[in-house]
Amino acid sequence: MKEVSPGEFVRVPYNNRILVALVVKTQMLRDLKADIKATHFSLKNIIDVLQNFQLPEACIRAGYTYAEEHHMPAHTILSQIIPPNFIAFLEKQSEKSLYLATQEKKEESLSSRREDNKKNNSYHEIKKVNSVLQLLKHERYEKYRIMARANLSQHRSLLIIAPSTYEVKNIASIVQKGIEEKIYTLHGALTPVRQRSVWKSFASVESPHAYVVITTPHFLASCIEAPMILEYGMCIIESPSSSTYISTHKEPAINMLHYIERAMEYSNIPILYGDTLLPLNILYKTWKHVYEEEETLQFRTISSQIKITFESRETPTSNTNAKKPWALFTEKGKDFLARAIGKNGKIVIFAPRTGLASATVCKDCWHTVSCPNCNVPLVLMKDTKMDTQEYQCHYCMMKTRTGDVCSICHGHRLLLFGVTTQKISDEINNLFPDTQCTIIDSRHIKTEEELLETLTKWKSNTKSHILIGTSMMIPYLDNIQYLYIPTLESFMARTEYDADEKLVRFIMTLTQITTEHAYINIRSTDNKIIQALSSQKIQPFLQYELELRNKFNYPPFTIYYAMQLNSVRDIGSASKLIQPYLSIISSYHPHITLIKKGTDYLRPGVYLMLRIPVNEPFPYTLFEKISYSLFIIS
Repeated sequence: MKEVSPGEFVRVPYNNRILVALVVKTQMLRDLKADIKATHFSLKNIIDVLQNFQLPEACIRAGYTYAEEHHMPAHTILSQIIPPNFIAFLEKQSEKSLYLATQEKKEESLSSRREDNKKNNSYHEIKKVNSVLQLLKHERYEKYRIMARANLSQHRSLLIIAPSTYEVKNIASIVQKGIEEKIYTLHGALTPVRQRSVWKSFASVESPHAYVVITTPHFLASCIEAPMILEYGMCIIESPSSSTYISTHKEPAINMLHYIERAMEYSNIPILYGDTLLPLNILYKTWKHVYEEEETLQFRTISSQIKITFESRETPTSNTNAKKPWALFTEKGKDFLARAIGKNGKIVIFAPRTGLASATVCKDCWHTVSCPNCNVPLVLMKDTKMDTQEYQCHYCMMKTRTGDVCSICHGHRLLLFGVTTQKISDEINNLFPDTQCTIIDSRHIKTEEELLETLTKWKSNTKSHILIGTSMMIPYLDNIQYLYIPTLESFMARTEYDADEKLVRFIMTLTQITTEHAYINIRSTDNKIIQALSSQKIQPFLQYELELRNKFNYPPFTIYYAMQLNSVRDIGSASKLIQPYLSIISSYHPHITLIKKGTDYLRPGVYLMLRIPVNEPFPYTLFEKISYSLFIIS
């Protein structure tokens, strides 16, 4: 008999259990009598309402919008945006009846909060236009600190969303100086007790105040309309280029960045995007004056205090028709490492892959040793404790023993390919046996605490110490004296439409935290990317990249949709399935592809790729008879 509104949590009977459910929609019973009588189940009463917290309406609307765009049930989205410990917190606080005991008190708290904002003249001056900030990391964090104080002085709260726990802690350590009592942080590394303490503060019915809330994406829903917090003047999204925003810990994978943008839009909160190099789709909107520049965009690759060297591997020999055999370290690269070691420098060597070799190929028949389950090349791994080698698939984690002959032609000439962490470590030990080496990759480092401990030891070592790692260590690095990248070929061989953009961002990110010298080997320096980085002309290169994407109908001029065809396993069957629709979807540049190994959030399978203009909706009605899952790549 009591009114229940969307966003509230309720206890409901289900079989022989009592579950907590989220109210997403309400309808009058008298309007549904005929439908209810036709169902095969009977209605049951809601037991009670957990009245100490309410999920913001904007979060529910954003969930339904995201679900509609991605052709998936809304509950799959909403279940992922609610923090794991949040339901337990609601149940516990509801039992104690400490907070917001009635719906009237909830409305009273919300209305008083809005009145407090309206009394402040600056409330009406909030800019509702999204903006961008492109600076070095430490400069961005200092800017966030200034913006936090500006918002607090105008009685407005500030919401900062960072992709990882480590970045939340880093931002908080800078922003909180002098205003520690005004800072709330929420992330997965907090204990359940600490998380409940923050939510308990959020649910207080005392007079609301302005705070700075710094959180990871999965805690967003518990932060937007907390009764204790005055309305937000701005939401800062840190590092929107980070792949960490793509949630893959549950199925289906969700691009949390897309969800956050819709939640902020429905909450009427302007967004500030901050990054070292913003994604090209955001830069495009900035250059078209859709977004505003918080400060003039900076396209610096390196500071004036450091040196960067690009060495080409195409060094001719006395025989003009021959080239020197490929070596992991060039002669000049060895000299660079020797000089850095002689100065007791802290050196970082970047490796694209983990293990001993990312691929093993037979020189007689060119067969690649592959996983029987995933059909991807097996990685040769080394067990340093047992001094043995084994093959491992990095997708299904299948392990198998190594062999001395090819399984196809029984040849003995097996070639190892790829620049990997263990391969670099072995080479360093041969060249500089007295220099300490440490590997950071998924095989050697299992937890964030272990990674941070390794970095601390590396920094505190008074002698020269070489750190060899994959991309997993990049977010945790701040100051590097000497940087060495043995090869960029693995990046340049990628086939994604934004591969060049990612390569530029990768080099900019590493060189901007290097303090002495960065040395990079590449097959040829006669390359538009290397020339742009060397001449510090990043913006013209990115504008040229936009022209290419416009010419070939790639994002941001179209939206890249990937339809995973759930009922087929090969391209031939998919072609027959799509044949009736080809004449209709021909303008969408249809392309059928088989993805053997997963990407950021695409599972292995057969996909139909479509590029659809940004203002045109996805043609769902065309594919009603096909079972598919939809992913937006843009």
